[in-house]
Amino acid sequence: MRRALVLTLLIAGIGAAAFSSPLSGSVDVCTTFNESGILAFDTVFDLDYTISGIVLGATARFLLNDFLALGVRGTQYLTPRTTAREFGGHST
Repeated sequence: MRRALVLTLLIAGIGAAAFSSPLSGSVDVCTTFNESGILAFDTVFDLDYTISGIVLGATARFLLNDFLALGVRGTQYLTPRTTAREFGGHST
């Protein structure tokens, strides 16, 4: 049930964010088999959303039948601002 809730929230977030700003991400799936069936199934969803120089991200990890972890992060890249006067031009 938790897995369905987290997936629903991630999909809803993708839908809302897709119309307003760049969205990037990845899905990694690792499956291990032997002759009797599946031994391990590990899925990682990684999403990044960029707005005004700020990158907001989330990573969700699932095992075969369990939700394992959800991590969120935020990063802001600072860039120097320049004006026309610094380049010898005229500012208006």
